[in-house]
Amino acid sequence: MRNSLLLVGFLLAAAVPRARAEKGRADALKNVVNAFPALNPAADPDYMNEFGDPIPDQLAKCRYKPDETESIEKLVALFDQYISLDKQDKSGLLAAIKRDFPDMKTGDYLGLKMGIMAAPDVTKSALINESCPLLLKQHYDNGARRADLIKVIDQNRAALEAAKAK
Repeated sequence: MRNSLLLVGFLLAAAVPRARAEKGRADALKNVVNAFPALNPAADPDYMNEFGDPIPDQLAKCRYKPDETESIEKLVALFDQYISLDKQDKSGLLAAIKRDFPDMKTGDYLGLKMGIMAAPDVTKSALINESCPLLLKQHYDNGARRADLIKVIDQNRAALEAAKAK
């Protein structure tokens, strides 16, 4: 009996920091969403029904590292500058990346280069999906309301906490 109590105590002690980490991450993501304008001019009341299914899974996979967000935003802006429906300046994009990110690791650059040469739109989407703030902003810009995104963040946090407690 004593060993069972010790095991339960150990498991609870291990779960508390994870729960705090999930709460901290969820609070940080809510702060990101709350920075968006309260009224979304592109709001679509059916957005979550039509496009919201992948959001919880995307939130579980994306990262929230404020120091990385600015770099990813700059990369996405470069994609927007060089790649569009009417132009595909892949070599210009690669040159701009080398110019604007001189400290980028060779392996990271080569991975981006391969993605850009094969499918620049997919590579751009992957960059956005990597960064929680950019992912949330993209959903907001496409029609999600702030309240809907906050609800998904709360649901995602609860689901992650439950999964980690098992």
